[in-house]
Amino acid sequence: MASNGPPPPPANPLSIMTALSPSVSIYQPTTAAATTTTTTTTTTTSPKLIILATWMGARDAHIAKYLLPYTSLYPTSAILLLRSSLRDFLFPRSGTSTLAAAVPYIQTIFPPSSSSQTSTTTTTTTTTNPELHIHVFSNGGSLTLHTLTTLLLHSPSSSSFKFPSHTLVFDSAPSQYSYARSLIAVAAPLTPTQRLVFAPLVHLLCTYLMLLNLAAGDGFAKVAAAHNDTAGRAGSEVRRTYVYSEEDALVDFRDVEQHAEEARGRGLRVKLVKVVGTAHVAHARGEEGGRRYWEVVKACWRGGDFDS
Repeated sequence: MASNGPPPPPANPLSIMTALSPSVSIYQPTTAAATTTTTTTTTTTSPKLIILATWMGARDAHIAKYLLPYTSLYPTSAILLLRSSLRDFLFPRSGTSTLAAAVPYIQTIFPPSSSSQTSTTTTTTTTTNPELHIHVFSNGGSLTLHTLTTLLLHSPSSSSFKFPSHTLVFDSAPSQYSYARSLIAVAAPLTPTQRLVFAPLVHLLCTYLMLLNLAAGDGFAKVAAAHNDTAGRAGSEVRRTYVYSEEDALVDFRDVEQHAEEARGRGLRVKLVKVVGTAHVAHARGEEGGRRYWEVVKACWRGGDFDS
């Protein structure tokens, strides 16, 4: 007898991706997807590339809940998935080395001749149509974007690269450093029993993170500030949206709002979307069954309903 229930999820929800390194994977749209694209989602209105910088320790099944909607919204867009792990915070050079695989891939999509549409000033953003869309989750994704930006703009192998015009969504990010919130983040993947057993180790790791942050001269604050640097990547940013909530236990909503205000002060186009009652990186499951979340994402890309 046939079942009326939903089909079982695939064994590997990210099987459509091709891995370039442990933290970098790509999705290339098929020819069939391109030829069946509707007139409202053509290659001229879709991003050439979507970058998903996920939160620390994100699981495949959770990443797929964002990846798959993007493949439906923009079926002609390539997608670059950048993973984040605790190791990236504990050993920053390790994160840099694994992200390096993304650099030549991005350069093939945006060669120097096509990636030079940046602003001529450092206080206002470019007015050209965006080609790239970036979606950042939590401080893990925030650190990943900062590391990738450094590789693209400051490494010898990409000296001629300039960031293309782009849009940016911050989901549950960025925030300032907090020992208490670091404890929650590090312990999040553990079961209640594991949290009790490994509590000393969790505190040891968080203490090490605190010392690293101090040694870097408040590294969290520097990463957050870099996202508003219009002399760098932000100089080619067309608009940005922050999706956040007061109920987020890992990222203080006041940090998000302060960051947005600083961005406005640098001439960036910003929209704040506060979701009611949702937890950290869970805003897509919020109001109206998540429909509002994806309407916000689409508005960021197409430029509708934006603050000046």
